[in-house]
Amino acid sequence: CGLKMESDIEKILSEFPELYRTQDGGKIKCRLSGHEMPARLEVLLDYVAGKKFTKLKALADLNNKKLEPLIIPSAKRKHQLFCCLTNRYIGKQPAYVEKHKSGRRYKKALDKYNAGELSLFKEFGGKGGSKGVAAAAGEEPETVEDEMGAEELGDSLLESGEEEPETVE
Repeated sequence: CGLKMESDIEKILSEFPELYRTQDGGKIKCRLSGHEMPARLEVLLDYVAGKKFTKLKALADLNNKKLEPLIIPSAKRKHQLFCCLTNRYIGKQPAYVEKHKSGRRYKKALDKYNAGELSLFKEFGGKGGSKGVAAAAGEEPETVEDEMGAEELGDSLLESGEEEPETVE
């Protein structure tokens, strides 16, 4: 009976690479959550069937690398993903990602991107300027200074006949 339980534990460990035996061999540890448990079959089965492990396993299986460069981890909101096609934040759960990818807005943007009519957005992470607005890849968000630089502003004042403002020291 002890050998059968031990082989069942080994079977579960081979089925779930996220679980491994600790160095002393008396405990099993989860790589995803850091949870340690005794090396008993019933405890292991309860943990593998539990809500926390199934959620963490689904997140690990999502594998954000296969979604890049269209959907990337958000630098601004650590608990979400950022869609570079639609300029939207998405929850990290696989159901949310699949719902977004099957949506009308994503499909329309993907068609435009594949046709070369749309460039990818990038997440705007800086402070100041326009809050939370993403710019097209390679461009910076527009500001008033970008439209009319300081030199141009001074030149236009001189051309209009107005005096330059004095600086007080």
